[in-house]
Amino acid sequence: MTVATEKITYQAFREMNFPEDDTAIYELLNGVLVKKSAPSLQHQRAVRNLFRALDKFVESSKFGEVLFAPMGVKFDDYNVLQPDLFFVSNTRKNILKEEGGYVDGAPDMIIEVLSPGSIKRDRMEKKSLYAEHGVPEYWIVDPLNRSVEVYKLVENQYVLDQFVEFEEEISSSVLPGFKIKLIEIMNA
Repeated sequence: MTVATEKITYQAFREMNFPEDDTAIYELLNGVLVKKSAPSLQHQRAVRNLFRALDKFVESSKFGEVLFAPMGVKFDDYNVLQPDLFFVSNTRKNILKEEGGYVDGAPDMIIEVLSPGSIKRDRMEKKSLYAEHGVPEYWIVDPLNRSVEVYKLVENQYVLDQFVEFEEEISSSVLPGFKIKLIEIMNA
């Protein structure tokens, strides 16, 4: 039996047809089609709470735009991911492609909220890819352990900048002045 080893390109990924009743989110990671499982209620609440806080801050400061999945972020021809949340500054707004409805390049900040099926991918594969493509700040939100890790890009590698748990406050170097308490993210 022959196993296909050819990587899928961005163009082939865009041309794929999925059944209309298929509500899954798909990503292209290193040329491999990855089906993301449906997020938990806890995951969605964390995403919602973070989006509300980030969007309010970004809108009032006019720093750029906060977007969320499902929105494809194309890093290269073999990597098109759908981060839970991401921020694109005004200085990088040229990566927002209205025609085609995707982002062509690395956002200024990416936030992934862990789900049981995404832990390895978010902590290893995506983290490595985001660093390789120059995403300045990467947050990993862990609803199960009620913690947040904030990584800053230093010489093309992520360095842990903050590890927050309990009721501690998280801040962002990409969004100066933005702060949020962990309890605000994790509460319904």
